[in-house]
Amino acid sequence: MTIDLDSFFESNKSGMGSTNKDPKLDFQKEVEERIQKVQTQAQKGDFEFLTKVYEEIKKFEEDLPSKFLGIEKESNLALKNIGDRYSKEFISRVKENVGKLTQLIKEEIINIDKNISSNNFAILLDHFSKALKYYNSFPKEFFLQKNQVGIELRKREIQITKKLENYKRTEIESIKKQIHNDVLILNSLLRPGEIKQIEEIIEKLHHKISTVPKIFLASLTQERIIVSESIIKAESFLQEEYLRVFSEKEKLINNFIEKFHSHILNNDLENVLTIYNQILIEFELLPEVFLEKKMIVYQSINDLYGLLNNLIIKNSVSNFLESYNYSKIFEEIREYLEHARVTGKYEIKNLLLLKDKLIKIPKKYSSDKEMLNKQILTLINKAKQENHNMQKRSYNRKNEPSTPFSESHSSFINPQNTQINKKLFDEINSHYKNLKSTNSVTQAKLIYRKICFCIDLLHVPQSEKNILLNKVENVLNSKQQSAGFKR
Repeated sequence: MTIDLDSFFESNKSGMGSTNKDPKLDFQKEVEERIQKVQTQAQKGDFEFLTKVYEEIKKFEEDLPSKFLGIEKESNLALKNIGDRYSKEFISRVKENVGKLTQLIKEEIINIDKNISSNNFAILLDHFSKALKYYNSFPKEFFLQKNQVGIELRKREIQITKKLENYKRTEIESIKKQIHNDVLILNSLLRPGEIKQIEEIIEKLHHKISTVPKIFLASLTQERIIVSESIIKAESFLQEEYLRVFSEKEKLINNFIEKFHSHILNNDLENVLTIYNQILIEFELLPEVFLEKKMIVYQSINDLYGLLNNLIIKNSVSNFLESYNYSKIFEEIREYLEHARVTGKYEIKNLLLLKDKLIKIPKKYSSDKEMLNKQILTLINKAKQENHNMQKRSYNRKNEPSTPFSESHSSFINPQNTQINKKLFDEINSHYKNLKSTNSVTQAKLIYRKICFCIDLLHVPQSEKNILLNKVENVLNSKQQSAGFKR
């Protein structure tokens, strides 16, 4: 509550102009009433309210004119009453605050002691800063208590400072050593062919300088100058090296592109793919610093892709047809060799024909070729030996076995016919007998395929082959129908 003399006189201005009233008495009476009211409120007010009221009454008393001695007496009484309570509240509140500050400082000292063995100065300084803040809030009236915690706090300050100085000394020496080593390495790499290594060392030095703690910067002034000078020298060298490498790689790529077009004209897919891959490898080695020039080279390479893709499609179709044709030849050879293995019947001229076909197949099928060629040569040698033995025995069979098959085709199955091999004819007749006598449809199908294979090898007009095939097929169909299903 503020007692403002100027405001009071202003509010009583009209009264002081009256001849019937004494302004001094009116003012004194009103001030005394207000002071009494303040005393009543002070009994219920808190510490902060008491402090404010005490200071205002004190100021009012000092400004009061000497003629108002009655008011001064009243204000002194109010100040005494408020001051008594003020002193008790103050002491209680200050003691409580001192206890809290002491406890907070001790807790931070404990935290400092826990972390003092580490090099985590951020944590140590944070705890010390908090403790110092609490210490500076200590009331000067409690000097003894403040001095006690202050001594402990200063001991920790000394510990932290010594440890920090030792750490700074060690770290600075280590950083200096690393910087000098890297600068030596950088200077030794300034030669052609070392672009990547030079870039790595420059980046390493940049990182080292930029991450140095601020507290070390003042001690590394000379090292920072050395690093800057070394990087300037290295980057000047790199600029020349980038130009040299780009020029060499660009020339090499252009040579590869010429070879690429040459192989495209020759439909040489294998070499086209090899050259294209080499072009891509060299393109990746072009320095990135010349982006516009690199994009021009890229466009040239991109144009090659369409030509490559067309050649791949073309060769894929060609390879498929080639592979299919060769697979049919392999299938034919395997069937004949299987026939020879099962029946023991084969001719040299057929084997030689198959051998000629096998020779024309490309090398990429070499594994199948070698195996089949070996089997064919074995049969050729075996057939030659058999013919040699037959000539020695002068074998001459005069009568052919009488079978329904031979009787129906005596015009072309005569053993004297120069187009018919006697052994093949005997085999056909033998299979035909077995076909008619078997009761197994599965076995009949197998015999039927063997007869068809032998008929296909006969050197007779196709019309006569068809007659034989029809007769054999009729026998097979008859057996299938009797078994309850059709072929």
